[in-house]
Amino acid sequence: MNKKKIILDYSAFLFAIALPISTKLGNIALGLFLFFAIFNINDSGSSSNTKKSILWYSSAVFFVAYFIGFIISGDLSVGLNQFGKKVFYLLTPFVLCFLSKNKLESVLEYSLKGLVIGCILCSVFLITNNFYQYYLTRPLFYIDKSIFNFYYTGYNFTKILDIHPTYLGSYFVLALAYSLNAIFKKINITNAICIFIITSLYLITILFINARIIYITTFIVI
Repeated sequence: MNKKKIILDYSAFLFAIALPISTKLGNIALGLFLFFAIFNINDSGSSSNTKKSILWYSSAVFFVAYFIGFIISGDLSVGLNQFGKKVFYLLTPFVLCFLSKNKLESVLEYSLKGLVIGCILCSVFLITNNFYQYYLTRPLFYIDKSIFNFYYTGYNFTKILDIHPTYLGSYFVLALAYSLNAIFKKINITNAICIFIITSLYLITILFINARIIYITTFIVI
């Protein structure tokens, strides 16, 4: 197997693991993934004409929007700061346009598997932290409906990771869709039990995320 392709797949895998856990780690991992993706472009087999036409369907238009924002912005430093946070995400669809179909499918598969693992780790951490905070002021093993109030849901649930609940919820909805789909790809008792545990963990996390749009998309996925 092509060593460059293996490195590309695993860099996508690591990025997806980091994505729901830490925005900073996710940005670093995405930058690493794009670095390896560029080295795989020459193997994609696309003609120069095809590559030029791809530009029209890439994220180039968003770069134009950002530069216009710099011009009309009263504070250039704020614009540059925001651009720095999003530059890798703007580059991603542009770079991926130049990869072959086989490499894209492989990257997608590895990144979805990584997202499942990342969301599991994120769920365990957030739920553990939430109940730790809850029991700081209550007897152990005592639980009531206050666990679902403002102090333990929504932004207060995700603020330890400094990620907006809706953003984080979107990762969980995608991981949930992939996990549920896995049941129908390979049906057996062990697989079904594992998927049931994982999806239950995701649903509990989504419940605490407490975002209406995430509830709606979760219902649609199920």
